[in-house]
Amino acid sequence: MKFKITKKSSYLISFLISFLALFFILSCKSTSAEGTRIKTDFITSFDQEPFYIQAKNSFEEKRLSNGIPLIIKTSTAQKDCTVRLVIDAESLSNPEQKAGIEEITLKLIKFGSASYSSNYISSLEYTDSAFFELKAHRDYLEFGFTAPLSSLENICAVFADVFKNPLMDTEDFESLINEASELLEKNKDDARQSLLNGACEVLALQDKYFTVNTYSAKTKLTYQDVFSYQKALLNASKIKIVASGNFTLKDVEKLYSDLNSQFGSLKSKAYKKRSPAVKTLDLPAEIRTVSGDGLFNECLMGVYKIPPVCSEEYVKYSLMTLFIDDILYRDIKEKNGYADDIGSGIIAGNIPLGVIMACGLHSQKDLISYSAELIQKAFESGTLDKKIDSFRRIYTSVVMSSELSSSKTCSQMATSLVYSGNASEYIKRPYLIRTVTAEDVKKAYDETLGSKILWFKVSR
Repeated sequence: MKFKITKKSSYLISFLISFLALFFILSCKSTSAEGTRIKTDFITSFDQEPFYIQAKNSFEEKRLSNGIPLIIKTSTAQKDCTVRLVIDAESLSNPEQKAGIEEITLKLIKFGSASYSSNYISSLEYTDSAFFELKAHRDYLEFGFTAPLSSLENICAVFADVFKNPLMDTEDFESLINEASELLEKNKDDARQSLLNGACEVLALQDKYFTVNTYSAKTKLTYQDVFSYQKALLNASKIKIVASGNFTLKDVEKLYSDLNSQFGSLKSKAYKKRSPAVKTLDLPAEIRTVSGDGLFNECLMGVYKIPPVCSEEYVKYSLMTLFIDDILYRDIKEKNGYADDIGSGIIAGNIPLGVIMACGLHSQKDLISYSAELIQKAFESGTLDKKIDSFRRIYTSVVMSSELSSSKTCSQMATSLVYSGNASEYIKRPYLIRTVTAEDVKKAYDETLGSKILWFKVSR
């Protein structure tokens, strides 16, 4: 039987991404225990791993005349190309009142410049199959475009002008604020939002780094705030550029020349990069209750410590979340219907966290204790030993499938660049995944989630 992945429609996972604006969540539905085994005996180093061998020489790093790093990846599997600015997030003087400023600023920039209107930018999707992309994470921002190689020079010029010389119209700003406020009002009775707000408030007491960084009820943004934030983005010290596509050597040189002429004159300025004030969080094994008056369902969320993103140990914890997600979803959601949704994942950041979240609880059963018992029994019964290859394959496919998309490749490069300083770090992951055993996953569980997890509960 062929290996099959059934994808879970997971609102809670997408909500975690959008709410916390961090980068990496792995989640799955029930995972087939069958499939082709990943044979690892003959692979004992990175240089023997096929994906690493193929990808390691596909990166080229250059520097613009002002020092901005440009990392270009060439991939013959990609039909289009992506160019993306990776910009360090700046520490905010009042993070609660300025929550959401990064995303709103990028959206306002995307409205266009004096030379290229919003309508013109939108039309590029139809005339050139090109579109702008933006993402606001907790530690960094991404702003770029994807286009056919044949349109690269033209779209690059449009993109650069829009980024450097946006209109920043006050009416557009008001429109974005109204849109954010309406979305906030629409979601006010969502138990997940109450839970996540409460959890962030508790974590932010230890470090303001965890203050909610998407638009919230406490946000008080002015046009001047956003205008000033946009000007502060034009700082060569903050910016790195990644690009991926089916480039020839001539294409690489042309891209470098174009980007150097457009961004090489930006000045470098001192700034305070957003980063945690503490090295680790205190997460006591207890339950905190978050008020949820007027809500129609209940939610649970547990958070626990995991190793740094891009570390070798991180891979073990990622596989652990796949295993936990599979066990809990099969029993609590599919078999018994104790919850509308349940999932396990990782929120990446300078202090990454493992997460378990269950929403729409339909039972008085103590799901915290019940979940721990399910996981422990699964370990003891040898379930992981039978399915470890399936979980390895899922995780590996996440990395390898990105090679077919220039946009996804740039996302991998951006994450690696921010959290390891090396844009190609992610290509080591398939080999690291191969080396993880069921015993490694069990040890990771015992060291973290098995004993130290802080739970948050929202109830009506």
